[in-house]
Amino acid sequence: MTTIIDLLQADGINPVHASLDEHHSPCPECGGKDRFSCWPHAKNRNGQYMGGRFVCRQCGLHGDAVAYLMKRQGMDFRAACTAIGIDQPALDVAATIQHGWDPSPPKPEPCEKWQDKANHFLLSCIDALQRHPEIIEWLHIERGLTDETIRRFRLGWNPKDQWADRQAWGLPEAVKPDGKAKKLWFPAGLVIPYFPGGRVIRLRIRRHNPGDGSRYVVVSGSSCKAMEIGRTKQAVVIVESELDAILVAQEAGDMLDTVAMGSAQAKPDAALHDRLMNDSLVLVGLDSDTAGAAVTWTFWHRYPGFKRWPAIRGKDPCEMMRTGVPIRAWIEAGTNTTKSLIRYQDKGNK
Repeated sequence: MTTIIDLLQADGINPVHASLDEHHSPCPECGGKDRFSCWPHAKNRNGQYMGGRFVCRQCGLHGDAVAYLMKRQGMDFRAACTAIGIDQPALDVAATIQHGWDPSPPKPEPCEKWQDKANHFLLSCIDALQRHPEIIEWLHIERGLTDETIRRFRLGWNPKDQWADRQAWGLPEAVKPDGKAKKLWFPAGLVIPYFPGGRVIRLRIRRHNPGDGSRYVVVSGSSCKAMEIGRTKQAVVIVESELDAILVAQEAGDMLDTVAMGSAQAKPDAALHDRLMNDSLVLVGLDSDTAGAAVTWTFWHRYPGFKRWPAIRGKDPCEMMRTGVPIRAWIEAGTNTTKSLIRYQDKGNK
C-alpha cells in the first residue's frame, strides 16, 4: 500500500526520520519548515489503516493518506482510496465511515403568502432604521458595517414588539397551553433577512434588550438553511452569525464566499454539503469558544478543503474587528495569498 511517505516523496519532499514512526519535513501546503509531521504506519481515528497520518502544526493541514490525495490532487474519496491501494472490502467500510453522516435534503421554503408578508414587514423595518441613527451608528462601530453594506443586505429595525395572525401569513393555526390562538411574534430589534434571489425566506431578529430571553429570534415559518453569500468561488469561510458573514463579505467578498450557519451546532443540508465537498478551501471560522472548537474537529474536518481558521483576539470576526485586527488580512492569511496577518501579529506582540 502507498503510504504518506510515498506521497510526500512524489511531491518532491523527503521526510526525515525523527523518532519511532514519526517523520518531519516541510509542509507541502504552507511550506513551513519542520512543522509537518507524519506517521506512515499510524491508523486513523476510526482504527483503520489508510496509508498513515500527518499534521502540520503551522497551517493545520491534517489527515490520512486518503485525505492528502483529496486535498492535494483533488481526488474524490473513492478514487483516493484506490490510488493508495486499499482493497475493495476495506474501501467499502471506509466509505461507510466517511459518509456515516447523511445530510438532510433541503427543506421547503416558506409559502408565497409568507414571503409576501415578510417582504412587506421588512420594507417597513428598513424605513424605520433610517429614523434611528443610533442603531445605524451601532452597526458602524460595533459591527463594522458601512451604509452601503447595510443597504445591500437590507438590514432593518423593528422599534417595538408586534404580533400577527399566523393564518394571514400562510401558517397553520397553533394553540397555546391555555387554549388561546398563538400569534406570530416579531420582537423589537435589528431585523436580519435572508433573501436569496430576492425572495425573503427568513427573518432573524437580534433583540437589543432580550432580558432573560434569547438574543436572537427567528420568525416562525422562516427557512432554516444556512445563509450563503456568493456561490461562484472555490473558497468559502464558515462562520456562525449572519452579521459576521456580512462583515466578511464586505471586507473580502472578492476573495471568497461566505456561509453563516446560525449556530455552532447547525449542519449543512445536502445542497450545501455537495458544494463544500467540491470547494478547494473551506475555512472554518466558527466562534473561538468550546462549542465552536469541538464541532470544528468532530464534524467539519470531513470536507477535503477543510482548514480551521478561528478569529484571533476575539471569539468571532466582529469582535476581532473591534480589537483592531483587519478582517481582510485574516482572510488573506487563511487563503495563503499573503503573510499580512502574520506580520500584523508579530508587530502586535512586540
